Amino acid sequence: MPIRSGTRIAFLHSRSATSQPRLMTSPNIFEFNIKDEIDRLFDDSSKSSTEPIAVILMGGIATGKTTLRQQKYHRGYVPIDAGNIFLNLSRGEFLPFPGPLEDAMEIIGRAATTRALSEGYHIVTEIIGADEQPTEQLTNSLGNIGYKLEVMVLTCSPDEAAKRNANRNIEESISAYYSEPFHRTWIIEAAAELASERVGKGLNEDQSNKA
Repeated sequence: MPIRSGTRIAFLHSRSATSQPRLMTSPNIFEFNIKDEIDRLFDDSSKSSTEPIAVILMGGIATGKTTLRQQKYHRGYVPIDAGNIFLNLSRGEFLPFPGPLEDAMEIIGRAATTRALSEGYHIVTEIIGADEQPTEQLTNSLGNIGYKLEVMVLTCSPDEAAKRNANRNIEESISAYYSEPFHRTWIIEAAAELASERVGKGLNEDQSNKA
């Protein structure tokens, strides 16, 4: 969808004792400027002047994917991260993921992914990678549009992972266990659309040259 600077979306939410969203007589109203939410994911250092890089941080729950991303890839890469978008939109509210923010998160995530891939930005994303076929589809889709892949597999002992997960601050991070399907879908579909556009452009150029 076209994104204009004045485009805004809003949702209604009131926090009950169970933290489940429901409409009430005096709900909180949150408004988001779509363009601003997308732009905050980009900076000039993320733009590739040569071959764009896609970093895929893969590993089980609580193996350190988000920690590594924040330490090493917080600049120079556009994060394709549903959890990050969700937390930005939640404005400090404790909400179920994706809950009432799913539509807004989808709009922003898809638009940011499409922009990043079509304009050749370096990207970083997190996946569990437990299923071989969709993981292969993800990597192939990026390779098909000219991205150099850097797949980093993170591991730790089951005991350490359990300890980290128990200490996870759910208000500061969303596990890739929940967000991976969004990442895969956004990237695979945006890459397919871009590849199709390039094929169409090439055919048009061939026809023009023959004419």
